[in-house]
Amino acid sequence: MTSESPIIKNANHTLYAHWKKKEYSVYLDANGGSPSCIIKVKYNGEYTDLTTPTRSGYTFLGWYTKVVGGTKITTSTKIIKNGKHTLYARWTAR
Repeated sequence: MTSESPIIKNANHTLYAHWKKKEYSVYLDANGGSPSCIIKVKYNGEYTDLTTPTRSGYTFLGWYTKVVGGTKITTSTKIIKNGKHTLYARWTAR
């Protein structure tokens, strides 16, 4: 229903709002590994589609909100950031 939809009931009635969670693109920067890619996430959902990149001579430690420091993100982390954002792969040499 829109503001231009005709009213067909000639009595009091109630309209209900329907909401859809916003969807955002998240760039997974493999930070020297591969693959880097983009995933889609929904606000207040979880990062369920995180991939595990590879890098020769390194062990993958996880995805973080910053290249250095930041917060570790897992598949059960709740998405609270509005808009596009980037997660960075963290590595340690073998």
